[in-house]
Amino acid sequence: MPSISPSAPWRSPRYPTTLGCSALLYPDEIAYLHWVGEQAAGRGDGKAGAMIDLGSFLGGSSLALAQGSRLSGAVGLPEHLPTIHAYDLFRVTQTQHDQGTVPGRVGDSYLDQYKANLHEHLDRITTHEGFVPVWADGHDALRAVNTVGDRLGDPVSVLFIDCAKQWGVHHSILRAFGPSLRPGSIVIQQDLRGLMVYLALHMYQLRHVLSPTHFPDGGTVGFVASGAIDEASLDGLWTPEDVDARGRIETLHELAAWFDGACDECLSPWIWMAGAGEQAWGLDPALIAECIDRASAWLDQLRAVPMLPARLNPMRSNWGGEVARLARVLRGAKLTELADRVAVELAWASDEPPKSEPTHDLTAIWQRIEQGLHRSRASTHRVVWQRTPQRQAARGRLAERSRARSRRPDRRRAGQGGLFDCRGAHSHT
Repeated sequence: MPSISPSAPWRSPRYPTTLGCSALLYPDEIAYLHWVGEQAAGRGDGKAGAMIDLGSFLGGSSLALAQGSRLSGAVGLPEHLPTIHAYDLFRVTQTQHDQGTVPGRVGDSYLDQYKANLHEHLDRITTHEGFVPVWADGHDALRAVNTVGDRLGDPVSVLFIDCAKQWGVHHSILRAFGPSLRPGSIVIQQDLRGLMVYLALHMYQLRHVLSPTHFPDGGTVGFVASGAIDEASLDGLWTPEDVDARGRIETLHELAAWFDGACDECLSPWIWMAGAGEQAWGLDPALIAECIDRASAWLDQLRAVPMLPARLNPMRSNWGGEVARLARVLRGAKLTELADRVAVELAWASDEPPKSEPTHDLTAIWQRIEQGLHRSRASTHRVVWQRTPQRQAARGRLAERSRARSRRPDRRRAGQGGLFDCRGAHSHT
């Protein structure tokens, strides 16, 4: 049966899709982490290395990695089982409290809950409480990130990143752990299919060392390392100012083209949507409009790829959640028209029929989309995509909503912000 990702060994019944504790993971991601843990413990070189869990929360990712490592047959050989370093604030944040993802009051510790969930594996787990600092540099990065000692003592076999909620935090993580990677290490970006474009930007810069290889359902993309990340590459990691100097649209274009050429799965819609929501760029309306156009054009191709319902529903759910998140961010920034465009043009309806003639040639798709996107109006140079019946209908619905809004008073609450709350955004949660 057809699938977006043809190579997914974690979809074997051997790997569980559920956990005995709360986890903000899709079932396919849980199975994937079990498989990754097994791979880390089964290297056969006598030293499994360390598994780094950045953003441990209540222990779902740590538990999946730990349980998976025991599937390797290394039970009874403690030196062959990977150690786990778990990083998290381990305290209830305002966002967690508001969303009800963890019980307790703001500021309460949930470290005891984490340890209770991992009680069978605590002999090889070290917890690190606190924030990952922003823009940690040079040889001090690992010391700045770690709260227990300044050395791991082992090479890093798995680097699971689910706490890089700010550009500078991701920079610090790569500086701290990149030099400890080895051939075959797996770097897991849990939020790459989300609204944090710097994750993809940095992975693109490190493409000579990290290859995008694994595509479980949800926001996760797994990269396989060919070795340690050299200091020169880490020194050159882009900042927001670096991308401004290169050109935002030009850089995103280069990024999206490379990922679609290197991956089994089409990632361009997520990259363009992340570009539209990157708050480090100040939510520039012109940039957002162009990113919406490009994401919308690519979405048609993404929806054309045939998937089993078990894969289609999580894919659609993840996309829909990020679309809603972006729309809220834009409304919070008073960019209402752009928010409406996102909500209408990037919608992936749950009742859409499957396409009968899917296209798998991403190079050909890219060329066709670029031909359409380069048609511009001479007076404004605004990007215009070739109209289709579906897009015309969406524009009509958007226009009707705008007319309806103009006929009623503005009842938005003063000061209502978007979903992203920059206060404490670089925590491990």
